[in-house]
Amino acid sequence: MDRLPAERPEREPEVHEGPHHYIAETQLSTGEVQNLAEEIANIVAAAVGYEVAVSVRLEVADPEVPADVVQRLNEVLAKVAENLRLEKRG
Repeated sequence: MDRLPAERPEREPEVHEGPHHYIAETQLSTGEVQNLAEEIANIVAAAVGYEVAVSVRLEVADPEVPADVVQRLNEVLAKVAENLRLEKRG
């Protein structure tokens, strides 16, 4: 599968919620994320003329993930988007 070129917006897209916004939200398995990647061009084509934004939240649900694992994950995530990083919360 060919990767799409990384086109970075000059600014972060604004996220709006309200009565005039349509939002699809669910938790995806890794296989479903691959399905989304395969269908993103069709999604954008179906919404031609309208801005489509995708938000991503990646969670590793273990309070004791070793630092080297977090580092490896962040190295991979940086290939997707430079501001996509795992950070410990809570």
